[in-house]
Amino acid sequence: MNKLTFSLFVISCFVFSSANSQTCSNDLESQLEKMPDILKIPRPIDSNVELDVRCISASMDTFFNWTNNLRMEREEKNEESIGHYGYCDSSDQKKVKRLHTPPCQSDTYLAVIQNSYNDVLKCFNLDPKKIFAITAVESGFHINTFSLTSQDIGIGQLIPAAIAEVNAFWEDSLAELKQSDNPACQNLQPLLADLKNAPSEGSRQACSMMALPENAVRNLLYLGMLHKFHEQKMSRYFNQTRMNERLKELTGEEWTESELENLKEVLVFLSYNAGAQGARDIFESFIAEKQSTRINWNDEYTVLYQSYIDYYLRAMDLKSNGSLIEAESLLLERKNTYVQMTKLKEAQQASAVSKSIFFANTNPGSFGEYLLNNKKSEYLKILLGRIDYIENTMLKSPGLCANPGFLIGQ
Repeated sequence: MNKLTFSLFVISCFVFSSANSQTCSNDLESQLEKMPDILKIPRPIDSNVELDVRCISASMDTFFNWTNNLRMEREEKNEESIGHYGYCDSSDQKKVKRLHTPPCQSDTYLAVIQNSYNDVLKCFNLDPKKIFAITAVESGFHINTFSLTSQDIGIGQLIPAAIAEVNAFWEDSLAELKQSDNPACQNLQPLLADLKNAPSEGSRQACSMMALPENAVRNLLYLGMLHKFHEQKMSRYFNQTRMNERLKELTGEEWTESELENLKEVLVFLSYNAGAQGARDIFESFIAEKQSTRINWNDEYTVLYQSYIDYYLRAMDLKSNGSLIEAESLLLERKNTYVQMTKLKEAQQASAVSKSIFFANTNPGSFGEYLLNNKKSEYLKILLGRIDYIENTMLKSPGLCANPGFLIGQ
């Protein structure tokens, strides 16, 4: 996703209006009919673990309003107006036809998006309601969203670097999905059988990630593979940096595997926009900030402890030589040193960082507050804003599209 483009997004400016009541394009309709029945026919869903079509439709409306507002702003300034949507006759096509209008929200189009989205994410054992915010922000769930820079492509808005990254393990990942007995993976088999990867570069890359019938499945597979790749990267990061030990030292509390996984998940979602390294940098900055507020007692405590031992050894030597008064004096110094050590430990414990700040919503000093006020992680604020607008303003159904406590406040 283009950071500058989405930093312009202001959630409060959106006004609900269905793309079906506005100008929309029927260019995809003939291609949609060629999709496998398993994807183009609406199915009943379990709204607890699958995404409701109302969330998809509302995302499309919201995204269209935003792109339409941008177009009108550019036209008012007499600037070139470039369409945010693209059309390709096939995956091999080299040039994308730019469109100002999104596909019409026909029953078939919405079914293809909903079924493809739910099946691909469940095939990866990912929660469709957790990935909802990313897809809503990136493309509004449209198959053919095409950024103004021509760098972000299709429903997942994958950039060329991400496509090339996934291509390095595409064949192995796809082979696993083909062999899976997961029912969601089985639903995708008509397309997975002969599905090829997108080019890592070149003029055919854009259409390969937008054109039907391969998409939206191929594009979503890239999204899922990239998400899994970021999960692996975060696991390596936590292991290589001894994160469990570092957090235990910082907070003075034991960390469960579940708590560590919650932290990793936040960083994985940030990685979709900031990259894995960018997400790590944000987290390391937060840890450094918290460490700076603690009393650094290790060096001083070590000196006191050495004195504590030394006083005892010297006192025993003096006693053995009959110098009892000098020995008692050293033992008194030893006792005073122990008192200093105890006070230093108590002060260190009082300055310990509570583990709860890593999970405590947006309370002052929490990781959530840090993320929402850090320009480097503004993507998270956009994700949360989009969830809030679609669920509470448009659909009046909190929790319908995303899990409550999404990322912040887990």
